[in-house]
Amino acid sequence: MKKRKMISVIIGFSLLFMGVLQLPPESKAFSSEEILVDKVFTFHTPSEDLVRAVQFKENKTYYIRMEVVTPHACNISIKINDTSQDPLYDIFYAALSGESAYGYVKEVPFVAARNGTHVVMFHVECLLNMNIYISIYRAEDLVDLSNTMAFDVLKINQTLTTHYFNLTLLTDTMYRFHFSRVSTFQENISLHIYLTFWARAPDVNDTEFLLLINESMPQIGETISTFLGTAINGTYEFWFELETNLIPFNFLYKVVEEREISEEISGNSTVPIDNQSVSNGNNETDDEEDDAPKEEEQPSTNDTDTPNENITILEGTIPPQIRTLFAWGTVGLISTAIIALIYTRKRIPLELRT
Repeated sequence: MKKRKMISVIIGFSLLFMGVLQLPPESKAFSSEEILVDKVFTFHTPSEDLVRAVQFKENKTYYIRMEVVTPHACNISIKINDTSQDPLYDIFYAALSGESAYGYVKEVPFVAARNGTHVVMFHVECLLNMNIYISIYRAEDLVDLSNTMAFDVLKINQTLTTHYFNLTLLTDTMYRFHFSRVSTFQENISLHIYLTFWARAPDVNDTEFLLLINESMPQIGETISTFLGTAINGTYEFWFELETNLIPFNFLYKVVEEREISEEISGNSTVPIDNQSVSNGNNETDDEEDDAPKEEEQPSTNDTDTPNENITILEGTIPPQIRTLFAWGTVGLISTAIIALIYTRKRIPLELRT
């Protein structure tokens, strides 16, 4: 009876433990500073605009999330005005019809290039009144900025843009450069962005390095990378050129120090450092050998003599393969003798056995 009670208690605790493990996860909590807008809004036929002014921080990543919560078709577009005189960011457009409209969810990322007020404008065209759940919130960085020695987010508002920046770099060190587009365009627009990137070393010749040439920029958040291994210390000048058919958009570059390349031994001296120590050691050895009496060399009787270690192995030891074969042969002979003895005793009449 006691055994059954014990088993019941163990099973009960096990089920309770499993139940705790299988509790549904809590939804992600956002602080009041991270959530800027979070509300269901009604849009009336035939079209209506919703305008929200929010505060964005420079170089931070924000998401604009939309969810259609009534079974209605619509066309949705989003533009952002950073309150400058530049053209508006035309970041999103979608034509939703039939089943594609109901429950439609979309998150549009945007990395701010400036601090301050950004006006987010929604334009909805619909045949019937409808509701859309809209959130604007700050989230994790779209591009990983960990272990970054320098980065910046720029607003590109010209079809041909050249940007310069300087960095103080160490000699014999590998640096990697990453470039990303961090704001979107309408998905139905053909977009072309080409990147060319140079570096100039602080040497007497102002040596230039062409690190990228007319590289096509990938989708938002994806990166183009290149690298530079330095040969001298100093302040390097970098510049890149962007050529595009659409503006404006935000562009991020970052620089990462990867590793030291060498021991910085230039080898300009007449005798390398390592060879000097070896040479000095050899000279001392040569002097000692000169002072020691020299033994007369015995002429070799056979140029093809086997080395001494091989001769020792042949004369003083038996190879492992032969030892193993010999051992198994001995065991086999002993086993055969025992079997033969048993068989012979069985065939001798009992009265003749001694």
